[in-house]
Amino acid sequence: MLFSCGPSKCDKAVLKKQSNLMVHHRSAAFLELYESLIVQLKQLCDDREGEVLVLNGSGSSGMEAALLNFLSSGEELLVIDSGRFGSRFALMAKRMDMIPHLYDVKQQGVVDTAMLEQMLSAYPAIKAIAFTYSDTSTGLLMDPKRIGAFARKHQLLSIMDGIGGVIMNPFSMKESQIDVCIMASQKGFWMSPGLCMIALSPTALTRLNPQAPTYVFHFYEMLQKQRQNALLQYTPAVSLYFALHQALCILNSRPITYWNQFYQRQYERLCTIITEANGCIKQAPSLSRSVLLFTTSKSASRLQQRLEQEFQIRIELGLDDREDRILRIGNMARYSEEELNALAHALKLCLQEENN
Repeated sequence: MLFSCGPSKCDKAVLKKQSNLMVHHRSAAFLELYESLIVQLKQLCDDREGEVLVLNGSGSSGMEAALLNFLSSGEELLVIDSGRFGSRFALMAKRMDMIPHLYDVKQQGVVDTAMLEQMLSAYPAIKAIAFTYSDTSTGLLMDPKRIGAFARKHQLLSIMDGIGGVIMNPFSMKESQIDVCIMASQKGFWMSPGLCMIALSPTALTRLNPQAPTYVFHFYEMLQKQRQNALLQYTPAVSLYFALHQALCILNSRPITYWNQFYQRQYERLCTIITEANGCIKQAPSLSRSVLLFTTSKSASRLQQRLEQEFQIRIELGLDDREDRILRIGNMARYSEEELNALAHALKLCLQEENN
């Protein structure tokens, strides 16, 4: 049983579609599916006027590709450091000879627009602002509306890593004014890793770099191909496209608010499970519904190992946890009552024995 922060548990109906017989990516059947998939991704993100690209690769590849396609060597960007994943934008930018300016929000947990104004005054050459919506290393949830409004006010491009946040937490590209939203198949889409989806606002489309220094993930060229009868720039992961289409059919069968509320209820249930097992949930000013962090009185790694070996339950260790006390449970899939009860039983048994 996967209760990890990714990959998450796969839906049976989605996995069944993934095992469809292989078809050629130039066939009529695949092109029809692809066109439907793009429409459904736009619906999910609530931005039908923009575009969506699907990449073979992990969410990290999408983050890197987004920087490559919108910024050039020597250009400056503001990176919101909400934890291990938010700060990765800065690491990637440095390797591309861009100049990132970090704004650390790990202590206060929220973005102060006054501080953003100060940073923009200090570094007026900043062209974009990059951030992680739900940082599963810290459990922090950023406010895309606040960040998007600030970016639009100052004509900055807003790039959001929504990989561990979209679906589980409320989000609309149009309402938030976010220009680039990066998603990944293994988080919230109930399927295997391997696809990265990137939603682009109309504003982002006007700021694409036609001379981007990349071949495989060249957004400008990919969009040119996509607009020519849904032709693709390279061979897609066909089986994963089938799975993604099925997941989107399920997700879009209801309003996105339904899934936001579903994950809120499941989050509350997981909180209760941890509390009743005597685990101490880590509090933060702004919590994501995608992940729960809790602490143990003794070794977290030993507890993780026991859960996996004795109960076949996988949860994750805290990142940058020097004291070996933090564990993380992902809330990115639909868990059955049986699975939740199994987690409750195993955690209660293990934590009680740890404390005795």
